[in-house]
Amino acid sequence: MINIINRFNTRIIYILISGIICINACKNNIPNAIDKPLTEKTDSLLSESDIENKILDKLSKLPEWVKENNYIDSFTNHKHGLAVTTEKPTTDKPDFYFRVGYNGEDRFETYFHFYVNPKTFEIKILDLLDGDIVPIAVWRKRELKRKK
Repeated sequence: MINIINRFNTRIIYILISGIICINACKNNIPNAIDKPLTEKTDSLLSESDIENKILDKLSKLPEWVKENNYIDSFTNHKHGLAVTTEKPTTDKPDFYFRVGYNGEDRFETYFHFYVNPKTFEIKILDLLDGDIVPIAVWRKRELKRKK
C-alpha cells in the first residue's frame, strides 16, 4: 500500500513539475508576441506613402536639415520650418526626389535636392557646384573641402 502511495505521489510531483515548466515557457514567449504586433510591417510590405514618410523622417534628422529648419524657424518667429516637394519613383527615375527649402510668399527657395532609393533608403544629394548626384557622405566631404 505504501508503495502505491509513493508511486502516486511521484506521478503528482512529475505532473506538477511538468506544469510549472510549461507555464514558465509560455510566460517567456508572451512578451515576444506583444513586442511584435500582427500589424507591424516590414520594409518590403510598406505602402509607397509609408516609405515616403519613413524617408522624410530619416531626412528630417540629418544635421543639414536640422540646421536649415532652425534657421527658418528663427526668422519666421517659430511659424514655419522647411518645406518639401516630393516626386515619387517612376520606371525612368527609381528614386524618390525631395526638393527641400523655404516656401516664401514670392517663391520657393530650394536648399537641397535629395534622392532616396525606396528599397535601400540610400540618400543621395545633388551637388550644385559639381553638377552631379552623389551619396550624402561624398557631398559632405566636398563641402568640408570647399569651406577650407
